[in-house]
Amino acid sequence: MNGVADVVVADGFTGNAVLKSIEGTALGIMSQLKSAIEGGGLQSKIGYLFMKNSLRTLKKSLDYSDAGGAVLFGLNAPVVKAHGSSDAKTIFATIRQIRTMLDSDVVAKSVEKFSQMEVKLD
Repeated sequence: MNGVADVVVADGFTGNAVLKSIEGTALGIMSQLKSAIEGGGLQSKIGYLFMKNSLRTLKKSLDYSDAGGAVLFGLNAPVVKAHGSSDAKTIFATIRQIRTMLDSDVVAKSVEKFSQMEVKLD
């Protein structure tokens, strides 16, 4: 969440559980923040006006719809799992993500790299 890693590798069950927990927490905090601003009177609303751009940036950073989906490796072709509640924007981002994977030949490059590592381990 703070930019320490660009990629996290996990088994499907653990990765999905962690991802759902993070998403649920983020949605809950954003909802509570909105309620606090709306119910906080004039002072809160004036404060919101000063923070509006920062809060929109925060919301955008938590929005998964521009990212596409989760890449599944270990297969012979690019496979990306999109979120179950994906809208058209998210599906478009997922298709764009797959196109990038095809254009960069990421599957063959990954197989080659991991094969080299396997030889070194032997």
